[in-house]
Amino acid sequence: MDLLLKLLDQKSEQSTFLRVFFGLPFLSLNDVDHCFVEDIMAIQPTGDKIQAFLDYVFETYIDPSGLFPPDVWAEFKATTNRTTNVCESFHSRLNRMFNCSHPNIYNFINVLKDIQIDTCIKIRSKEVIKMKKTTVEKIFFLRQEMLKYENKKISRFEFVKSISNKFLPCT
Repeated sequence: MDLLLKLLDQKSEQSTFLRVFFGLPFLSLNDVDHCFVEDIMAIQPTGDKIQAFLDYVFETYIDPSGLFPPDVWAEFKATTNRTTNVCESFHSRLNRMFNCSHPNIYNFINVLKDIQIDTCIKIRSKEVIKMKKTTVEKIFFLRQEMLKYENKKISRFEFVKSISNKFLPCT
């Protein structure tokens, strides 16, 4: 993952190309295959590594008989919550709370207690949970881009490119 993040920080042809993939999950199921074949394959840089990457992505994520077909991960919906798996969501939150791979046991227990306290407060509270400002801004941006795409003001590939730049992985 670190290698991918370093590559994405660069301004090379390969990094520009790889950024596009972060917009695919926001397409509808029918559009994913078309975007991959017609749009992404059309701009692929030359190279054996890029070709191997594209083959892997197609076989694993684009092909309906692949390990993770688009109906598992693609959805044309204005939400930043891209998982329905509660365990995956918890694990992601837990990972963000540590700055090292092997934390001290006392720090680990304190983090678990903090999560438990937050959960109890949310369960007992009737107050609406407020989203972070950045999350609200991303949702607003996503809705605006989706409207442009639905109204044919931007093409499918322009939609994917604009969304992918906003939803890059955290650095």
